Amino acid sequence: IDVITLHIEDRPTLKYAMNYAEADLALLAGLIASGAASIETLTNLENYDLDALSKSEGVAAVLATLAKLPAAVGGGRAQDLLGASAGVNINPFREALFESIDYRTFNFKYRFFPKSENETKNIQNIINTFKFHMHPDLSSSNLFFIYPSEFEIVYYYVDPKTGKNKENPYLHRIGNCALTDMAVEYGGDTFSTFDNGAPTQINLTLTFRELEQLTKREMRQGF
Repeated sequence: IDVITLHIEDRPTLKYAMNYAEADLALLAGLIASGAASIETLTNLENYDLDALSKSEGVAAVLATLAKLPAAVGGGRAQDLLGASAGVNINPFREALFESIDYRTFNFKYRFFPKSENETKNIQNIINTFKFHMHPDLSSSNLFFIYPSEFEIVYYYVDPKTGKNKENPYLHRIGNCALTDMAVEYGGDTFSTFDNGAPTQINLTLTFRELEQLTKREMRQGF
């Protein structure tokens, strides 16, 4: 297990997102919800005076629900014809239905200014470690990819009383992540190196994607 400890330059940010889809539940769902639909209504509809009942909003809705198929003439729907004749418009009972949870992503940016050859080597080791663990491996047969490493990210602070690192309870927790994007920039505004060719500045940008979908349970745990 490799452990990398880095300072935080940019303020930590996160985004929670839920996916909802709009859907027309149709009249039957609305009628069932209001208690207006029944098997008897749907099976004995031919016993009623349709001319009289077409003026009733409730029956017009039932008829329109039963007439979802396209009309044979003109390409219109029977429910549209019924709505026009009855002087009503059909309530589609549109609802926003929950679909899924977005995976959270986390971006970290670092600027390194090595002052010695030893610091340059440490920065190179950090970059090489991230590169190594973000990539997959191949099986011995070369037929399969072996999943890349997972990353555990924790925010720490130094306890002034003990001088030891402690997990920061005031920042969000992060589940296991995959490193999905990594960018390395050698040099600052103007590229320059030391006498041995090592860059005087190295910028590193990392994008992690959380691999767990969060529920209320994780929210209670500080995620």
